[in-house]
Amino acid sequence: MRSFQLPVILMLVISLAFATSCKPEEKQPEQSKAVSGVYLSMTELSLEAGQTFTLTATVQPSNAENKNVSWASDNSSVVSVDQSGIVTAVKPGSATVTVTTAEGGKTATTKITVTKAPTGIKLEKSTLKITMGKKETLKATISPSDATEKDIKWSSDNTSAATVDSKGEITALKPGKAIITAMTTVGSFKAECEVTIIPVTPELVDLGLSVKWAAFNLGATKPEEFGSYYAWGETDPKPFYSWGTYKWCKDKEGKEFSKYISSGVTSFTNLEKADDAAYVALGGKWRMPTYYEVDELVKNCTWTKTSVNGVAGYEGKSKKNGKTIFLPYTGMRVEDKTASLDGGYYWSSSLAQAGSTSQALYIQMFDSRTPIPSGNDRCWGYAIRPVNK
Repeated sequence: MRSFQLPVILMLVISLAFATSCKPEEKQPEQSKAVSGVYLSMTELSLEAGQTFTLTATVQPSNAENKNVSWASDNSSVVSVDQSGIVTAVKPGSATVTVTTAEGGKTATTKITVTKAPTGIKLEKSTLKITMGKKETLKATISPSDATEKDIKWSSDNTSAATVDSKGEITALKPGKAIITAMTTVGSFKAECEVTIIPVTPELVDLGLSVKWAAFNLGATKPEEFGSYYAWGETDPKPFYSWGTYKWCKDKEGKEFSKYISSGVTSFTNLEKADDAAYVALGGKWRMPTYYEVDELVKNCTWTKTSVNGVAGYEGKSKKNGKTIFLPYTGMRVEDKTASLDGGYYWSSSLAQAGSTSQALYIQMFDSRTPIPSGNDRCWGYAIRPVNK
């Protein structure tokens, strides 16, 4: 009986031990850990004055029990921060915001730059006159005065007449007008100045005639330079010469005009001062020559084909006193091109005779013949040789 009970008891003990060894382990609750550090969502930040932004602080490790933090700004007059990490840009400048853990005093920082955008721009002058070849600097003022974004882009709408550099310095190149624009790079606020480029005042040549003649063309600086081109009765050079762009043409075809219409078989109509390019540009007693003064010049000079510094033209020697004047072959402007460079064309201030109201009178010269007075459509661009009474 005893020999039977012992094996049974032994088997029960083994089964119990096996069952106990196969039972899954129960997970023990994870122990919280001490704070090892903290980091912020941004290390650098740029804000406009008045803007807000919420910084996010992450305490490490993720299972740290005490995740409390405090916030502070080292320049609260520029950037303030509340205890939720909301920063407010107060005024232009820079500040560092620091987050500090309650446990362990661990820190992280964000450098914040506060900017202030412009709300406008103003130029010291809205109109300006500069003599050809001279320079002048325009001063721009950006508002508000504490704006931090003060970069300006300068431009000219007529770079053949005037250019402007990145500092607002204008260079006057040749007679005409240009709109100089100053525009803020932030906000695209702009201000404009209309610049008028004034020709250089010429020296006078006394040929013993009823008027003294300029030594060089309007818009030039030397006798051999062509100068600027003008439609008859207009006071500014332009990029395109045609009836469609002519100031006094009503129908844009050269058949009907709003001003300067000849009345009388032998009469001439001369330009008024306001429409005389030489007078408007130079002032004083300067003006364009009349037809009679052109005729006087042609008849009272001996003309010789020659060149000055490689520029072809005619030299006129006065029969009165032997003094000379040089007229280069200027060609003429037709639409947007310079044509007929084998000849010279110089406006008078006189309209052609009745029946030819589309034409004005001028000095004409060619390689093949000496200067003569003639007439042509007043919409084309010709040179001007001013006179002084």
